[in-house]
Amino acid sequence: LAGEVPKWKFSPDTPIIGANKRYTKREMRKTWHKHAAMTTQLATMLQAAGLGTIGTDIGVNAFMNKADDEIAVFSFAGDRDDVTHGDAPGTVAFENPDVQVHVRNVSSAVAEEKCRLVYNALRNRKDQSVNTHTYTYIQGTISPMPIDMDPERKRPIYMAQFRCQRLPE
Repeated sequence: LAGEVPKWKFSPDTPIIGANKRYTKREMRKTWHKHAAMTTQLATMLQAAGLGTIGTDIGVNAFMNKADDEIAVFSFAGDRDDVTHGDAPGTVAFENPDVQVHVRNVSSAVAEEKCRLVYNALRNRKDQSVNTHTYTYIQGTISPMPIDMDPERKRPIYMAQFRCQRLPE
């Protein structure tokens, strides 16, 4: 055995550790489409608030790279889904994803102010319906803060983070 490289075999149920949580590949595949739809729905809320236009200066899971003043909505795993007990045990009652919204601009002050507008537009929403989903709440968990500089054009990037709870599809 000395000198041999171990061959690891991963099954869909092999635990993956990330963000202080344990997920399996099967769980991650199962939730990916939910997150993609959710980022589009939250981008729609920002567009309705007059903060931009999806595809022009609001990107879904990426910056559009079309303008200096842009918003990007990213989703990532939040808490595990809440499930019911009793008549239908194990049925998903609520999904609990997290979302980050990144804002960049050539001016740090403008980027921070726009990020604050995004934060105020999304936080503390209750019983909000978008397309086919109802969000029981969207709660701001991290207020606007600087996180990075765009390496290409040296534009500051600000971020705000939200915890969502929504009814399943």
